[in-house]
Amino acid sequence: MEKVIKKEKTFYDKFWLNLKGGYSGDNWHFSSQTPYPVIFKFVEFLKKAKISGNFLDLGCGNGRQAIPFAQIGFKTSGIDFSEEAVKLAKKNAEISKVAVDYKVGDVLDLPYIKEEFEVVLDSGCLHHLRKYQWRDYLKNLNFVLKSGGYFFLICFSINSDKNIKKFTRGIKVKNWSLKNGHYNHIFYDWEVEKLFQRDFEILKKEEMQKGDYPLKFWVFWMRKR
Repeated sequence: MEKVIKKEKTFYDKFWLNLKGGYSGDNWHFSSQTPYPVIFKFVEFLKKAKISGNFLDLGCGNGRQAIPFAQIGFKTSGIDFSEEAVKLAKKNAEISKVAVDYKVGDVLDLPYIKEEFEVVLDSGCLHHLRKYQWRDYLKNLNFVLKSGGYFFLICFSINSDKNIKKFTRGIKVKNWSLKNGHYNHIFYDWEVEKLFQRDFEILKKEEMQKGDYPLKFWVFWMRKR
């Protein structure tokens, strides 16, 4: 397991390092500096519901998705196991003139106290975890998120028909891929629902498409029971 995590970490460190401190010009790419539009919808929901407190971004990457939460007053944190990604995240917060506590760490062993957060976000971490890691992921999420707290998830959708071959090498029934230590899981909606249904109430489910790019994502709004 440690060998697998090391290969994945090497993959991402190399990717973020190759950006040389920059951001993608494609606003839909995960190396962009611009949050997804659905993030702003969720932020607006929190504002209207007068929800505040502590916020955590799991697998924060370059930190772009956490910025809007800091801007509306959340005490904001982000964690990623890539040191290079965290460097970019800290730079992003500085450019945006907000305070965010970004740190290097493991989403399967979170360094936070019990029920520390009112809101947790995952905008692309879970779909890179292998199935045997899901239990620890869920355990850590439940530990740090308060009862009644909100969880916002964005993950690959199986309905990405035109692009599915890129991940599964053309085998439709195989909804995952592994290359050079880098894992992708393309979720059926029922897989997400089954994973979270015991501990979370699903408030909303929709699909998001990245502009004209054929890859689609599930977007789940949830509340911890």
